[in-house]
Parts: sequence; structure tokens; C-alpha cells
Amino acid sequence: MGEQRIKTILMDCDGVLVDSEMIYLTSLVHYLKLLGIDTTIDDLAYLVGSDIESITEKVRRQFGLEQYSVQELIDGQRRQFDEEFSMENISEMPGLTAFLEEMNRQDIELAVVSSSSTSYVEQIVSHLGLGKYFKVILGKESAGKAKPAPDLYLKALEIMRADVETTVVIEDSKNGILAGKSAGCKVIAYCGSRIKQDVSGADRKVRDYREAAELML
Repeated sequence: MGEQRIKTILMDCDGVLVDSEMIYLTSLVHYLKLLGIDTTIDDLAYLVGSDIESITEKVRRQFGLEQYSVQELIDGQRRQFDEEFSMENISEMPGLTAFLEEMNRQDIELAVVSSSSTSYVEQIVSHLGLGKYFKVILGKESAGKAKPAPDLYLKALEIMRADVETTVVIEDSKNGILAGKSAGCKVIAYCGSRIKQDVSGADRKVRDYREAAELML
């Protein structure tokens, strides 16, 4: 990733730690169906990486749902997601634990930086038994603006006392990549999620965590 040794890695959650974006987008398709809107996961994939408020505003405009307030649509999405989501269906991305173990052995500090709520991310990390690997977990409440704004990553850099020159961001979405790059970091696009997105803005792309580990060492 460069001449300087990597000291810090900032990782997104959905689509990077776990393949949960398919569950969310499926529930959103089902919710929109209840409102009389026929759409597909492919049509909505561009939304990935933003917080639910930004997603809802875009969906409201895209499908002409101005008769509903943003909060009404958020509440509806959450009800649908809660009906379909089960923590038991969540598993880590292949090779993730081995990657985290190796990064710890190399004294590389790790953080999770997500546009989802902190409580949700903490629940995911706890369920997977990965809490011991991460120094910091930041959700959308931790900074002013969600991705693609750089605020969350800038906050993580501040808390970790990390230098952008020795920090790498791992993301899977266009919005996340923009956020990491805007914060001044090198960005690796993780392409192991089932949701395929535009990751052309990343510095490097990896198919799995074995490739990611090779880039870090």
C-alpha cells in the first residue's frame, strides 16, 4: 500500500465484516412493495453505504413518496427489517477472523466505522465474538455527517491518534470509498459482498481477506 508501514485499519461493517446488505435491501424491496412500488435489489444497490436518513430521502424522491414523511418511511423500513432480520442469519465474511488475528499480531490497530447505528454495529461485533480485535467502534451518531462525507473517518483518525499516511480504510461501497478518500486515507475495496457496486474510486481491490492481508504486510 506504500512505502510506510500500515499502523491503523478502519473497517466498514455491512458488506465488510458481514454480508448483511442483501438482507437490508431485500427488506427494503419488500417494504416498497407494500407501498405499491415494484423495484429490485439492483435498482437500490447505489444506496448502500449511507445512513438510513439519507437512504430514505433518496427513496422518497426516486419513487415519488412525498405523501409520506421521511420519519414515517424510516419507521416503516425498520418494522419490515425487524420482521426479516435475525442475528442468527448473520455470519462473518470468509477469512475475517484470521485476518484480524494476523493484524493484531502485527500490532496494527483496528476500528469499525459505520453509517449504521453504533448499537447495531456493537451487536453485530458482539454476536460474532470480534470485540477483542477492535480498539474503537463508531456508528453514525459519532460524527456530524454520514458517508460519503468524511466526518466518521476523520473522527476515527482523531480518536485513534492515527496518521492518514499509515492508515488504510476497507470499504465495499462507493459512498464509503468516497468518505475514506475524502478523509485522506488509502482505501481498499473489499469485493466479497453479494451486492456488487462501483468501487472504481478505491486505490486497490481485493476479492477476499487473504488478499487484503498480503497488501498490509
